[in-house]
Amino acid sequence: MTKTEFLLIANRVATGEASEQEYKIYLTYYNAFQVKESAWDGISDEEKSSIKNLLSERIDQHIRPRILSLWPRLRLAAAVMALVIGTWLFTTNERMSVPEKPGISSASIKPGMNKAILTMASGKKFDLTALEKGASLKLENISITKRNDGSLIYSILPHRKSQEVSYNNISTPRGGHIEINLPDGSHVFLNTASDMKIPSDLVENRRVELLEGEAFFEIAHNKHKPFRVISPNQTIEVLGTKFNVNAYAEENVIKTTLQEGLVRVGNNIINPGQQAINSSGHIIVQSVDPEEAIAWMRGDFFFDGNSFESTMNMISRWYDVEIVYDYKPSGLHLSGQISRARSITEVLERLQELENVRFKIEGRRIRVIK
Repeated sequence: MTKTEFLLIANRVATGEASEQEYKIYLTYYNAFQVKESAWDGISDEEKSSIKNLLSERIDQHIRPRILSLWPRLRLAAAVMALVIGTWLFTTNERMSVPEKPGISSASIKPGMNKAILTMASGKKFDLTALEKGASLKLENISITKRNDGSLIYSILPHRKSQEVSYNNISTPRGGHIEINLPDGSHVFLNTASDMKIPSDLVENRRVELLEGEAFFEIAHNKHKPFRVISPNQTIEVLGTKFNVNAYAEENVIKTTLQEGLVRVGNNIINPGQQAINSSGHIIVQSVDPEEAIAWMRGDFFFDGNSFESTMNMISRWYDVEIVYDYKPSGLHLSGQISRARSITEVLERLQELENVRFKIEGRRIRVIK
């Protein structure tokens, strides 16, 4: 981002015209600004306190709800920040980073990336990560093509259809995610550590099985052929819609969140902005902001009252690390948002700001200590 681009965003924040994405960019640079003490040169202690308090108050709240209604309180702070940050942020080549605290080192641990494994009905496995962009792989009755953006096109070869229905699996390892374009025009985005089973007769009988993990579905509309997503203890039936299913085994519940359209979960009709929570077959429906459930698709971790253990599960899956608890905080619930592109050091340092919670990285193991 150039200095001019940043100042335009800062000005839109100051006038209350910024979009959510612009606001997120602004907060990212604010976080870096906090650790640059030299950036405060020339600002009085009273102004420093006012700016920090106003922005920190907003950061600590949920990111999405009622953003515009809170802008009047932040406009003065934003205007001052624009002037101050603009003078230093783009006149130095020094890389922005959060200083590492003792005990946290993560040189070998990287954020997740596009990774997928194909397991054929025959049991043969193929690492689709190794498939070159633009290349295709023809196997038995299917073809897999990797697009330039890293997503996959899953095609069923018409001249190789057979009477017997077979199932192929596409899974993402820990530290991986992938977008899959299905032959009926639907799109599936698999989050990390997820496994989906695709039948050979998908076009005629539209269904997939989400065996484990999390996926966002954009289902192509076909009023004559409903699409079914089958996961443990539930079946979702849709005509054409966008929804997210979180079915990680360690979370003990399945959460189905609807963004657009209409779906049926068991005997429950779910409307946009609602979430079905399935606990061992018992389903309750609640109103939610669907954008929070699909923050992972935008490249963010989003915590909305998550337990400490649930938060650490998310980190464990995305960075492919083991969590070991020498100390496990009880009754601690977290709210906030941070980019999944950040290093694990930065993510842990955010959590380490909590009282009596510290971390130590040992290879690919994160130890929680007091």
